[in-house]
Amino acid sequence: MIDRLDESLSWDTTPFKHIDLIRTPSEQIYLPDIMNYNDIDYGTQKFANTKALVYKNGKVLWVPPMTLKPLCRVNLKRWPYDEHICFIKFGSWTHDGYVLDVFPKNDGKKPQFLSDFYENTEFEVSFINATRKVMFYDCCKEPYPSVSFYFRLQRRPTLYHYIISIPALMAIIGSLITFWFPIRSNIRFVLNSFSFLTLTLLLIYLGTHLGFSSLGVPIAVRFLSLSVLFVGLLQIWLTIAYNISLLKCEIPLWTAKVTKPLLQMYRNTEHESIQLTQSEQLQDTKKSGQPNAEDLTFIIDKIVFIVFAFAIVINSVA
Repeated sequence: MIDRLDESLSWDTTPFKHIDLIRTPSEQIYLPDIMNYNDIDYGTQKFANTKALVYKNGKVLWVPPMTLKPLCRVNLKRWPYDEHICFIKFGSWTHDGYVLDVFPKNDGKKPQFLSDFYENTEFEVSFINATRKVMFYDCCKEPYPSVSFYFRLQRRPTLYHYIISIPALMAIIGSLITFWFPIRSNIRFVLNSFSFLTLTLLLIYLGTHLGFSSLGVPIAVRFLSLSVLFVGLLQIWLTIAYNISLLKCEIPLWTAKVTKPLLQMYRNTEHESIQLTQSEQLQDTKKSGQPNAEDLTFIIDKIVFIVFAFAIVINSVA
């Protein structure tokens, strides 16, 4: 909105009774070259040729509709709980402050037209203030004033809880569940592969949705990328564990000395005797009293479960 006083457009109402206001095409009167300094479409912004209101005292009121695309530097590190301070800066393109000065209306308070704004579905937009700044440059001694309108943009995170948080949580839980199936069970591979695919698709979605214009790496992206790494390493371990469990050989003596107490401890705390689906190898173990490759894999698998769960917790709170 441009509100200025042009004495050359004033008139005496005596010969023109009841004419206190006229509406004239904006291209037929002088209008200041006010520009949005931080617009993305720099140099292409145009005001619509709507009519201006001219009052008898020379006051000119012009409210042209236009689309503004101000450049706003964003930091998505806390996405989707991010908050940004953006501004729209206006000023004359060619005139200095001695010829054309600019001031915010309402002493920098919330403009009236903002009360008619439609609420944005993704951001909650709130007006902060409007400030006037005067700049001096080395080339010129004249002042160059400008007016900046500051806004706070706070993202509404509710939608992303359903799109990102819940699927990621269920995918991680699916990977943790794989440890409670027998080592030779194919369900372990199916569950973990599904979790890996889900996390990868979520990561691709965030990369496409957020782009690469952020000043920092979003915490959500870092969490998903590390989760993909952990689940991928888990898939490698599941393959190794499956192949080791097929070996029908006794383990080295020094390994047996470590494995046997841990195996006995697990039997005493969890079961009276370990009941695995591979009952043939377990019977051979009981006869010989010497832990075999499958027993070793079983113990390592429980240790991997603890390490994996601990890594996920650290990744979640970091």
